[in-house]
Amino acid sequence: MRNIFTSLFIILLLAGCSSSTKLLQKGEYDAAIDKSIKKLLKDADNPKEINILDRAYKLANERDRNVIEELKLSGQPDVWEDAFRRYSNLRNRQERVSRLPRE
Repeated sequence: MRNIFTSLFIILLLAGCSSSTKLLQKGEYDAAIDKSIKKLLKDADNPKEINILDRAYKLANERDRNVIEELKLSGQPDVWEDAFRRYSNLRNRQERVSRLPRE
């Protein structure tokens, strides 16, 4: 039983150590944004993280805007909850990035 908990702990620890680059490559844009923000709060002049944040932010917003446009064009009446969620994602992303120190 102890081995199971130890193995589970190690797996969770390694999963939490994903780099922002790997998250970006896997298409996990919001997780990459969060990881980059966390690193930039410690070192605001990190050019690698600034680049990753910029790319992840643009790709995440593009993805959400494309989905919103597809939902609107579908003409289905039940798409507005998902569209609202996507708009909320856009707003929340902007709020998270706006907390970073400015140059």
